[in-house]
Amino acid sequence: MPRPVEWTAIEKLLLDAATSGLATFAAAHPSEVFYGAVIDVEPYDGCSVSLHLNTEQHLTSEHDGRPVAADDLRSRFLPGAFGFTIPLTETDAFPDAAIEAQVERDLADPNAADDDPKTATFKLLEIACSVAFALEYGALTKLARTPDFTIAVTRDPRE
Repeated sequence: MPRPVEWTAIEKLLLDAATSGLATFAAAHPSEVFYGAVIDVEPYDGCSVSLHLNTEQHLTSEHDGRPVAADDLRSRFLPGAFGFTIPLTETDAFPDAAIEAQVERDLADPNAADDDPKTATFKLLEIACSVAFALEYGALTKLARTPDFTIAVTRDPRE
């Protein structure tokens, strides 16, 4: 039986992983300018959370050398198209099995919906939003960023 989910500990674990990962990343990419980041939450099928970052150069190269309009948010913020990824949950301390078990229980509950604050999916997304906010004014400031730099949180690339 998976151990109980301690949501406060998960938030600290994700923020610490993102902060240390970004410090290392920023040191390795001092001259690159980033336009955006996405914290991608995958509560199903191998529960994981990753931080993706992208530059205009990488985005343009993914679109056959054509620039992507600033208002084309789907193309600009699709996690799979981002050039750089920092995994945040590749540690034994992340209780992926416990979260997945809770997600499965939530899915089996006919009274629970994804937007229900009591569900594991909602809680994980809420934590990702808190981490994004902390990073925006913390570790992400160590990167060279465009003036309109944006960070988003997603659970599904189609959202």
